[in-house]
Amino acid sequence: MTRRVLIVGAVFACVVVTAGWITGRRHPGVAAPQTDAAIPGAFPRVTVEVLNGTRTAGLALAATLRLRHERLDVVYFGNADTGRGNHLHNTIFIRRGDTAGVGRALVALGSADVVSAPDTTRMVDLSVLLGAAFATAAVSHH
Repeated sequence: MTRRVLIVGAVFACVVVTAGWITGRRHPGVAAPQTDAAIPGAFPRVTVEVLNGTRTAGLALAATLRLRHERLDVVYFGNADTGRGNHLHNTIFIRRGDTAGVGRALVALGSADVVSAPDTTRMVDLSVLLGAAFATAAVSHH
C-alpha cells in the first residue's frame, strides 16, 4: 500500500511540475531566464543601405566604414539610381519609423538632411544617399 501511495504521489508531483512549466510558472527558487534584458552599453541594431549619389568612385564604401564604426549595420552599399549623380547634400531617409540610428549616422556623415520616407519593401531602417558634401569631407580626411 505504501509503495502505491509513493508512486501516485511521485506521478502527481511530476504532473504539477510539468503543468507549471508549460504555463510559465517556475519554481519560486529558480529564476526565469531573461531573454529581453538589454546588454549594458549596447546600441539597438539599425540596418542601413548606403547609396552614392555622386560621380565620385568609392564614396559608398568610405561612408560604409564610417557608419559601421558608429555601430550601424550596413547591409548594402552601391550607386544610387539617380542617373545624373549630382546630389549636393547627404540625405538620411527613415524607412521604418524608428529613428534610433539617425544620430549615429549624422556623426558618421558630418551633416545630412533627415527625411521621413517609409518604405518597408527596402528592408532597412535607414537609407543614406551621399552627396557632394560627403565627397568633399571624405577627401579632406585623407
